Amino acid sequence: MFPLLNDAAIEEMLYDSGDEGDDKDEIDTDYFIEENPEHTSSSSSDEGEENDDDNIPLSMLSGWQRKPFNGKPLPEDAVRDPGDIKTPYEYFERYFTDELMEQMALTTNQYYMANTGIQMKPVCSLLDIKKFFGIHAIVG
Repeated sequence: MFPLLNDAAIEEMLYDSGDEGDDKDEIDTDYFIEENPEHTSSSSSDEGEENDDDNIPLSMLSGWQRKPFNGKPLPEDAVRDPGDIKTPYEYFERYFTDELMEQMALTTNQYYMANTGIQMKPVCSLLDIKKFFGIHAIVG
């Protein structure tokens, strides 16, 4: 069980007294509070013994209480038939529609013409945009 810091120890850490160059991690143990003194581990010289700190019931720790779980029922549309599972490409098509990709091709052509003053040859098409996204998906 780890001890808790009291307010004075926290305040001292926040407003350090100017020992900026000191690399030692020294903590004044006078500022520690024992959370559950009846469950503190006693040091033992036997290496084969287990530490009892791992076997403390949660009810003995501060803040833990056993309460019944009162869950809310799920809405009917939250539980779906496993047959509704789509492929990754179907999810991709849901957000990147052909209309959106056609708009991307059109604006690509417009951008090229605005910057160069001539029309792109060959013109960027829907298939070119799909290939572009496919290459990015494969490469990662």
